[in-house]
Amino acid sequence: MGTHATDVNGQVLLRLSTDNPEEIRGWLPGGDLHADLMALLHVWLGAHLDVRMQLCVARHLLPDARLSCNAEQIAQVGRTAVLRPLNPQQNRNDIITIHPGRFQRVRENIQRRKNDEDGDYRW
Repeated sequence: MGTHATDVNGQVLLRLSTDNPEEIRGWLPGGDLHADLMALLHVWLGAHLDVRMQLCVARHLLPDARLSCNAEQIAQVGRTAVLRPLNPQQNRNDIITIHPGRFQRVRENIQRRKNDEDGDYRW
């Protein structure tokens, strides 16, 4: 089974969507928008909820998978790299869901030691 379990009733789904290709890179891990959102969730939710995040974007906004990329269209393999469609017009309205990560609530440290309570001061 494992050492821990996730309570699905203690989490929310945050679904983001955009039609701006520049903004997509910002929502991915390592981007400015993602870092700002994680800081906001840490302050706003704290120890109350876990958050699963989904980024829903149109397929044509994502770069095609390539062996080499220029700096403008860097694809994250396994996250945003998708194969080029056979018929570009047919796949114009396809929506792809990307999972940029999750926010896990701040957990209380329940494994206290005697030193934590006494301060363990040495004179």
